[in-house]
Amino acid sequence: MRYGADGRKIKLIPNAVDVTRFIPRTPEEDDAHAPFQIGYIGNLVYRKGVRDLIQAVAELPITLNFQLKIVGEGPERSSLQDLCREYRIEQYVSFLGALDKKEIPNSLHKLDVLVLPSLSEGMPTVVLEAMAAGIPVIATDVGATRTLINSEDLGILVPPQNPQSILQALSYLYSDKNTRQKIANSARKHIEQRYSWEVVASQIENVYQGVLRG
Repeated sequence: MRYGADGRKIKLIPNAVDVTRFIPRTPEEDDAHAPFQIGYIGNLVYRKGVRDLIQAVAELPITLNFQLKIVGEGPERSSLQDLCREYRIEQYVSFLGALDKKEIPNSLHKLDVLVLPSLSEGMPTVVLEAMAAGIPVIATDVGATRTLINSEDLGILVPPQNPQSILQALSYLYSDKNTRQKIANSARKHIEQRYSWEVVASQIENVYQGVLRG
């Protein structure tokens, strides 16, 4: 529109996710004695804010039974590993490298919470996928993430570059399993209703039909 396009002719269509590939975990699958699984999936680059996540995790009480799983590769990997050693939390953190896209659903299925601490984003696919998988999401309020997590029932938004806010959100979800389950159920339903491929493909089709009708 800044370049003169007619706003009345612009239709925004969101990213979509194949909900059939992401199956929420049932309460029966939960192991009360298993560590609380915190996950990050994405490139290991500065703008993804993984340092803030590590700093937040380093502040969790050592009495908590937790693990941080970092999935992805990038130029920050070595320095992030050094940061874990500096904070003496390397025994709680696993760097799993890049995974094939086919492995992402299974990786998400094992998590209790996904954290996306980015400094900037578009509409992050990993948030769509986590919500479809019924995994509570803590994400920074950047880009179009707010359009995905537009209420407290769907996840937790935190300010960017704020490890303390991530820490508070992690502590909250760790201590309240019922809230985690409510968020999981609401997020899955939200994705099915607004961001499944069936819904988004229909929006694309409507645009083409409108163009054909002139």
